[in-house]
Amino acid sequence: MKIKNNKEVLISVIVILCFIIVLSFINASNENKKIYREVYKKLDKDNKISVIVKLNSEKKFRILNKRNLINSIGKEKIKHDFGNSFSAEITKEELKYLKNSNIREVRVSRPIKAFLQDSAGLVNATDSWNINLSSQNITGIHETICVVDSGINFSHPDLAGKNMTPCLIDCITDNCIENCSVYDDETDGHGTHVAGIAAASGTLNGIAKGANLIGVKVLDNNGDGIEPDLIAGINWCVNNREAYNISVISLSLGTDCDLNPEYCYDHYCDAEENLLAEPINNATFYNISVITSTGNDGNTVNISSPACLSNSSAVGWSDKNDNINSNSNRNNITDFLAPGSDINSTKSTGGYKVLSGSSMSCPHVSGAFALLRHYFRLQNNRIPEPSEIKDALNDTGIMINDSGTGLNFPRIDILSAIISIDNTGPDVKLISPGDNTPQENNVIFNCSANDAWLSNLTLYVWNPNNVYSTASENVSGVNSEANFTLSEVPAGNYKWNCLGVDSRGNQKFAVSNNSFYINNVSVSLISPADNSYVNNNQSYNCSAESVYSSLENITFYIWRSGSLVYNETKALSGTADSEVFNYSFQEQGSYEWNCRAFDNSSKNSSALNNYTINYDSVKPVVTLIDPTSGTSYTSDSKQVSFSYNVTDSNDISNCSLIINSAVSSTDVSISKLIDQSFIKTLSPGDYTWSINCTDLANNKNNSIQRNLTINSEDDDDGGGSSGGGSSAPTYMTYIPNLDATEKGYNKNLRKNDRIKFISKKTTLEHLLKMNDIGNSSVNLTVESDVFNVTLEIGEEKKLNLSSAEYYEILIRLNSISDNKGNITIKTIDEEIPLQKEKDKKITAFNETERDIDNETKIYEDIQGPDNKISRIIFALIIIFIIITIIILVVYY
Repeated sequence: MKIKNNKEVLISVIVILCFIIVLSFINASNENKKIYREVYKKLDKDNKISVIVKLNSEKKFRILNKRNLINSIGKEKIKHDFGNSFSAEITKEELKYLKNSNIREVRVSRPIKAFLQDSAGLVNATDSWNINLSSQNITGIHETICVVDSGINFSHPDLAGKNMTPCLIDCITDNCIENCSVYDDETDGHGTHVAGIAAASGTLNGIAKGANLIGVKVLDNNGDGIEPDLIAGINWCVNNREAYNISVISLSLGTDCDLNPEYCYDHYCDAEENLLAEPINNATFYNISVITSTGNDGNTVNISSPACLSNSSAVGWSDKNDNINSNSNRNNITDFLAPGSDINSTKSTGGYKVLSGSSMSCPHVSGAFALLRHYFRLQNNRIPEPSEIKDALNDTGIMINDSGTGLNFPRIDILSAIISIDNTGPDVKLISPGDNTPQENNVIFNCSANDAWLSNLTLYVWNPNNVYSTASENVSGVNSEANFTLSEVPAGNYKWNCLGVDSRGNQKFAVSNNSFYINNVSVSLISPADNSYVNNNQSYNCSAESVYSSLENITFYIWRSGSLVYNETKALSGTADSEVFNYSFQEQGSYEWNCRAFDNSSKNSSALNNYTINYDSVKPVVTLIDPTSGTSYTSDSKQVSFSYNVTDSNDISNCSLIINSAVSSTDVSISKLIDQSFIKTLSPGDYTWSINCTDLANNKNNSIQRNLTINSEDDDDGGGSSGGGSSAPTYMTYIPNLDATEKGYNKNLRKNDRIKFISKKTTLEHLLKMNDIGNSSVNLTVESDVFNVTLEIGEEKKLNLSSAEYYEILIRLNSISDNKGNITIKTIDEEIPLQKEKDKKITAFNETERDIDNETKIYEDIQGPDNKISRIIFALIIIFIIITIIILVVYY
């Protein structure tokens, strides 16, 4: 009995031991599950990868654990902080800290990619611009579209002045901060093209041509990016919504369904894509609409992320004939179609470019949302919810049948959507006759109306006793006029107005009635002429005539910004007379003036229209840009561009280029606030130059004077060329000051162009010369001691010009275009590391490389013993336990 009991106890102990071992393996397995397998796979190939770390959801663990994690990994490794998660670039060493910490999961940052205008009329944007509400045309005024993409080149004329931030928001190299050193470097200028479709205004007009833009850079020069940068970019737009009045976020990007099908969905993906869902949900909470592209993989089952999120508006790709492009992703959660084929828009390097794709469809809808938000805000005095705009566009879109899916999709129609939410009567204007004006017996009435879509205009005329006449005319469109004629109208006083009715039955009169009377007094404004520009006080001459009775008096009126600032009355006599009035201007600006005459029977009349006079005594401000003073060129015949900028409260009449104190050229087509230039060809010699500008009020001003030198080619090569009669090539020498090179001096250099600069350390002068320019690299020489340097695009090098102990200059090749290399030089004072330290760093780097090349080693370092070995050990333990049990059963 005792033996049996001992046997049972032993068996029980062994079973418990097995249970504990199994639990420990399960626990170890669960520990590994919190780190996605793809993390290990990526570390097989790359030394450093971008990951997203999700923290334990319990706040008491999250705050402490997050602080410890960041300190262990290193603050410099953290790219974006999302509160309950963060993104970081880690190696296998940092992964050890993550594995052993209290985290929820670690996964690889998912890749995102860019989806590669006569189209404004196709979606009825151009008619919408003509709608006027509260004295504003519906063009997207005071709406800002956040374009999260590869950046925007705001120097393009059609995008100039639309940037709400001075620089791009950089979410790639920095944690979403303004960075003026980054630009839209994507091959096709993807972000600039998208921005132009949404909101360009100039030679080409985007959908919301009055809207502003912000460029948030999350895509590199290949159009590639990662999920954490996208999340950070969306968060930046939401967090800065009030500062910049951000109303729409435009995302012409997403996952590639061919390369990453696991991130494309046939259903709303909020559960799977919860990290992206959170900032998009936050955007819609603050009434910011998020517009997304479905992708270009021709997938009729799945669409890309983030288009699959329920609070985004997913946009597919149609052509200009309202056919669905077969390359467009679409399914039953696709919200809209918009033109995406052969869309002409702004090019990042200037001019225009035609591109196709759902990336081009998306900004059509982004612009549409901005237009409807603008209209809704003015009409209802509140900000609409994104769902209200979405419903209006969905309900009124042109339905297109898709044979590939059997589904119908709405192609947006902006004008129809605005009409559907219109609850305001037309904006009616009374054009003629003007208020309180004398008329002959036959009176022609003209009134106009503006609305989303008009139906008719009705004229009402009445005298003090009753309605004298009514007449109606059917009209249509956004803007329309109606003319009515009344014949043989008796003498007397009358009022008139027009009633406008739109297609939805909304109706409204003009804000105020106009009056007129039938009598015999007329007034003429003699001088100064209408729309005059003056820089001193003026005299005003008015005349009056009366056919049937004698004139009594005439009153002069002058207004500023609609307010009367002065009036004076003088006596008249006879049936024709005139008077002169004087007024001294009190402030700069535009004024209106008129005169009203009375006869001895109290009949009166004024000139039919007020005259305008503009008082401006301020001289234009002229700023010289280039060439800088002291610039020299080497050429026997040099074409020089003299550039400048001029500002003034009024337009500029003309500007002249003054060379050596004489007028060289005059330009009468001057645009304020835009760089202007004169181009002149000069022979060798010393020159002074300046710019003289005159505004419309004849105020003149001269700029400062600069000097430049043209050197003869024969004087430049230190003794002449080596025969054959050939001359030295033309080149330019740029001489930046030390302050410019300390900040980083950027210049486009042609072959043989030079830059003279001074060392920050020694104040010695050195010369950089462009020797050769290839397709992707340049060759440079830097002197005094001769250094020959070859740079690839994007490469930079540091040189020690006069000492073995420190670097004095950094040179970077930014780009090559039009046979010019864009070079940045920066003077530095940087100690050169000791050779022993460099050798040590190189050795450590090589050891790391060998570790990365060894797949088995990585799994040993990160996961402990190899899983295969672990399974063998576990199996041996189980076999040992089973054999022990059998022995006990047999011998006891």
